[in-house]
Amino acid sequence: MASGIKEIMVPRGDVTATVRYGIKDGNLYGFGQAPADEQPVILQDLRDKADQPTLAGEGFELVSHVSAVTDFEDRDAVMTTYLPEIRDLMRTVMRTPHVYMQSNWVVRAETKPFSAVDRGPEGKFAKHQMKTGGFLHIDYDSPGAAAWARRAMDDAGVTRWPGGRLVVLTAWRAFSPPPQDKPLAFIDRRSVSPDDLILETIPVPTVTWNGYQLKRNASHRFCWWSNVNRDEVILFAQHEDGFGPVSAAPHTAFHDPTCPPDTPTRHSIEVRGYCFVQD
Repeated sequence: MASGIKEIMVPRGDVTATVRYGIKDGNLYGFGQAPADEQPVILQDLRDKADQPTLAGEGFELVSHVSAVTDFEDRDAVMTTYLPEIRDLMRTVMRTPHVYMQSNWVVRAETKPFSAVDRGPEGKFAKHQMKTGGFLHIDYDSPGAAAWARRAMDDAGVTRWPGGRLVVLTAWRAFSPPPQDKPLAFIDRRSVSPDDLILETIPVPTVTWNGYQLKRNASHRFCWWSNVNRDEVILFAQHEDGFGPVSAAPHTAFHDPTCPPDTPTRHSIEVRGYCFVQD
């Protein structure tokens, strides 16, 4: 048993798995509602690769980060400890003091309901519980990114729009042990064309904005990290001012066909930060 941890961290290797694209037919759909186009793709395992991807390049990177939170299902612990931790991490990575955290976050697992909300004081903070995502997507258009940044700033009591360029990041952490039955996969944003994007609406009770699905493109480069653990965070770009929607890293959960069938379902938490950076 002493070697079990070392063995579990051995790269699982590249896998062929099915991902869900959308069909671009000219219609305007709700988020994730474009006709499905499921395709097998090869996903490159980045675990232990010498040349690791970066936020500035591919649009995603893996960082070591030990959290003081022991229970990521605890709304109050996430609200008071985890969000400030990730804010500080993003400040360091992006080299800016101007980072504002979205006050709602998502805990995902196949055992979760489709959508349930646990609200904090005065409704400002909220834990959303959802199943794992199942289609390739980008979460923001430019107006939507700006609107959510404004809300995060309002929650922080900041009224003046900071100088610099807005960069929206998601911090994703698996807190179930490896291996994960449904890991997170990314497309290298440098392999994405504007024509790949399928514009869709994302209505919620307080705001409506747009996101995107993707249509199939054989040039897409798919990546994942096998065996991520609770002391690692994947940071990935959701929006960068001046570069349009292709500045984001398209992403999706996928079923790892090499994962043992009795593996417990993946549990993960994702939080978003709005960073203002000077070029």
